[in-house]
Amino acid sequence: MHAYDHGVAMTIITAIMHMLQILAEKLAIGKNALIVKLSSRMHNLCNTLEVKHTTLMSFVNQSIVDCMDSYLARQGTKKARSQPIVDASDVQRLMLALPFLLAGLACEELEQFNSLLSPAEQEQDPIPEAIEAVNEWLHWYHLYRQPESGTYLHVCECIGVYICTYGMY
Repeated sequence: MHAYDHGVAMTIITAIMHMLQILAEKLAIGKNALIVKLSSRMHNLCNTLEVKHTTLMSFVNQSIVDCMDSYLARQGTKKARSQPIVDASDVQRLMLALPFLLAGLACEELEQFNSLLSPAEQEQDPIPEAIEAVNEWLHWYHLYRQPESGTYLHVCECIGVYICTYGMY
């Protein structure tokens, strides 16, 4: 499970932050503007920055709240690809909160940017797709954590049902 939490989940979080940088550059608002905004939303969950819990959930280690700031600090360094040291349960909690933190994150910026362009030239919001990816991760994580999922056959059955229902892509 730690590989799932530390590997897959942290890769999703890092990819979302990279996607936010690309969107911010397209909107000409500064490369890190949306990550700073997301980080602010994350910090607003906390009572204070020194407290290791939030009003919605408890974090074991405060570093999960600071992961976005550390992502920005590592850019352009040899450690740019490394993941912050975080507790697996904190990653799970962040992934639960992430869809709500991302919702509407760039709406104002996109509206202002697109107001000057024709409909064909307008920039599309990639955040709903990122939220969908996080929700899919949560769905598969939930399936994996089911008591009967200890068997390989059960996991294959779930994958088969999913593919038959929704298709490969």
